[in-house]
Amino acid sequence: MSRKLRMGMVGGGKDAFIGAIHRLAAFMDGQIELVCGALSINPTIAQESGELLHLPPITYLALLPIAAAHLAVTLKVI
Repeated sequence: MSRKLRMGMVGGGKDAFIGAIHRLAAFMDGQIELVCGALSINPTIAQESGELLHLPPITYLALLPIAAAHLAVTLKVI
């Protein structure tokens, strides 16, 4: 595989134990890249979590804005 799978994450911010476990498992084979996330419903925690994970400075608080912003860019219409 020449290109990594781009992953978005819902939940799992710095205040959530299981998020780190899910990221560790996802990254084990080196084929996944975390590109966005709605990491917390709390905007401050979401922003801080994104910074800790070196994500772009866009804070999402729900799944639908992620889908609108990222899926439209990556999906091809056949």
